[in-house]
Amino acid sequence: MGTNSMINRLFKNTDVFAQTQARLTLLYVGLLSLFLAVFVVVVYWLLSFVIYNEQKKDLLSFLDQSTNVIEKQMKDNRQAEEIDLNDRNLLGFGNDQFFYYLVNAEGSLIAGKEVFPFLRPELLGLIQGWKPGNGEVSYETISTDTASADSKPGSKPPAGKLSLMIAGKPVLTGQGSSSIFYVAKNISQQHSLFQWLLCILIGVAASFTIVAFLIGRYMSYRAMLPIAESYDRQRTFTADASHELRTPLSVLLMSINALELEQESSGSNDESAGLVHMELEDASGAARFGTAAGNENDFVSKTLATMKDEVKRMTRLVGDLLLLARSDASELELEHKMFDFRPIAEKTVQSMETLAASRSIRLELEAPNQTMMRGDAERMKQVLYILLDNAIKFSPEGERIIVQLSASASERRGLLRLTVRDKGPGIKAAEAARIFDRFYRTDKMRTRRTSGHGLGLAIAKQIVEAHQGKIGVWPEVGKGSTFYVMIPVAFK
Repeated sequence: MGTNSMINRLFKNTDVFAQTQARLTLLYVGLLSLFLAVFVVVVYWLLSFVIYNEQKKDLLSFLDQSTNVIEKQMKDNRQAEEIDLNDRNLLGFGNDQFFYYLVNAEGSLIAGKEVFPFLRPELLGLIQGWKPGNGEVSYETISTDTASADSKPGSKPPAGKLSLMIAGKPVLTGQGSSSIFYVAKNISQQHSLFQWLLCILIGVAASFTIVAFLIGRYMSYRAMLPIAESYDRQRTFTADASHELRTPLSVLLMSINALELEQESSGSNDESAGLVHMELEDASGAARFGTAAGNENDFVSKTLATMKDEVKRMTRLVGDLLLLARSDASELELEHKMFDFRPIAEKTVQSMETLAASRSIRLELEAPNQTMMRGDAERMKQVLYILLDNAIKFSPEGERIIVQLSASASERRGLLRLTVRDKGPGIKAAEAARIFDRFYRTDKMRTRRTSGHGLGLAIAKQIVEAHQGKIGVWPEVGKGSTFYVMIPVAFK
């Protein structure tokens, strides 16, 4: 229900084809969006891996060269403090290197150089306590908003944050002691580039998604068009055929009624003729005549009764088909009147008591003195009749069926609640969702024995939904079923 409500709100149409079109569109857009998301992630990851890996290789190469130079100097001078790291010719300090520091085992700075000297305390804080492994790099961010006001012009970095790639490697100094040489590279430009690249990729993906939505909407419309036209022709045929069949069925029913009246009249005349004939003929001949006439009258009466029942069944079926066709075409007319549903429920229950009594089933109504609602009284009566008829068909003999009716006092937000609880075989949970489908039967053999064409609950659902309500069932296999109806007391 949640998905259907979202689709209905999105496309503002409850037509089944509009909902199907919406699902196809959302499915198409969803799949394309998933593909674009995967594409963006893969492209971004590949580019970042290639670029950052190249920067990492350059940094580690510079680190190896520098440590080799420092160790060579250590062998010549034996004192780390005598190494001049400020000498550009010594390590080849270039534009890519942001700083390099030589730190002893106690964490004290032996020598170093950086692009912006005033940032040395913050930079030393980044490497403090870090002992890098072989080939290990660290990505750090440092703020440049702390630039001193007395810094020389041109020596101040741009305000904001700098992204650094830092690496380190142990270096052997005098008397076998070990120090760590740290070097950092400014990758702010690459970092900013990838941020812009991510924004561009997301923007392109969003644009493609919008275009895909429009294309999917159009393509699904074209795909559904022939199906909708075919269904519309079928629906029109059903409505027209149902309408046309009502007239001959009505004529047949009237003709059968006339034949029954004629049969009753001829039967009384035959009895009079039989009495006269018995006076004129002997007793044995009169008896044979009366027996033959009686058998013939019984056969005709049974045939007419069978024909009448079948015509009534066909008439109900045609009426149900016509109601469903009108509902599909959004032509189901409802009255919008305030009425008390309590007396209507009482009369409906009373009218069904004869049918229930034939199977020793008791009908019980539990309802307050008044249950006001706005809607179509005849249609709501039809809903209750369908639910009661269904409950009587599937309830064992000697059981009872409870009808409960309630409504809240508020007319703006209140709900009318109708439940019909029986003690039948119950419905499986897997079948509960399909029980309101047209012509669907949970137990085909049982349904054939109890008659019915499988349209009653579908009609009840159409009527309830036309009242902006909800109908459903709480199934309990082996314990019976409870059908419920909830309708706004005052719907628009």
